[in-house]
Amino acid sequence: MPDQGVAYQLHLASGLLSWDDHAQQLLGVSTLALSSQQRVMQRVHPNDLDKLKDHWFGDSPVGQPECLALRIRQDNGGWLSIHDLSPGVLLSAEGRLRVGVWRVT
Repeated sequence: MPDQGVAYQLHLASGLLSWDDHAQQLLGVSTLALSSQQRVMQRVHPNDLDKLKDHWFGDSPVGQPECLALRIRQDNGGWLSIHDLSPGVLLSAEGRLRVGVWRVT
């Protein structure tokens, strides 16, 4: 499964997340657990939580990709190692969006 990933959009105002259709299958995490920033944060390894918050909610300029290694608890209780690759925060009709890809490592 290495070198596979799923794209996401995090709506910063609401905390809602949109994922590629195959996110649940690739990550081993239910669709409900991936539906919001708060639900995802409940699955992130405690040692990685603050790093992900900084990564998602920091104002990185578009075009300067950031990469963060983290672990997420799967539905089966195991930990999946991923890299969050994000080119930054974009402005859209719905407000500010963080876009990125979770790549399984």
